[in-house]
Amino acid sequence: MGQLEVWETQFDLLKAHWLKEYEINYSDSIYEGIHYWDQNGRFSFALFKKEKKEEFYELMKLVYDCKYSTKKNTVQQIEEYVRRNYQQDIKLHEIADRFFLSREYISRKFKQEYHETITDYVTKIKIEKAKELLGNPFLKIYEIAETVGYQNDKYFIKVFKKREGQTPKEYRLSLQKS
Repeated sequence: MGQLEVWETQFDLLKAHWLKEYEINYSDSIYEGIHYWDQNGRFSFALFKKEKKEEFYELMKLVYDCKYSTKKNTVQQIEEYVRRNYQQDIKLHEIADRFFLSREYISRKFKQEYHETITDYVTKIKIEKAKELLGNPFLKIYEIAETVGYQNDKYFIKVFKKREGQTPKEYRLSLQKS
């Protein structure tokens, strides 16, 4: 029985480490009172193994759920950061440094979550904001371009037309007609 006690202690230490690291509220009360004895009153290693395996799988599911939701929250935090700072020239390596993640990981997870690249997402936000500003007839196109983060108004017009199918000026005229 000495080796089983060592294994159980190691399992309990691993469990305690994971619960603390991932801040998981876990009640092992359902495992309290489980005895590893067969109907003849003898210790059953098979029953011990089965119960520990079930407890381990349940714990792994909790850890996985916690890790996944944490990563999802990180991707959402990245999206919020991008949305707040769209006027700046945001670089992927700067986001990676800020969130302590690799560029590849961020790119992959962002695309999984939002179904577009970070670059496309930033462009979409800039164009959405530009469309709002185009409703103000007193703002010049180059001012709107600068406001949404484009240093070159010609490039802004090109991007806008590619995305919207019309130039900012044409879009503004369509707003005035409606």
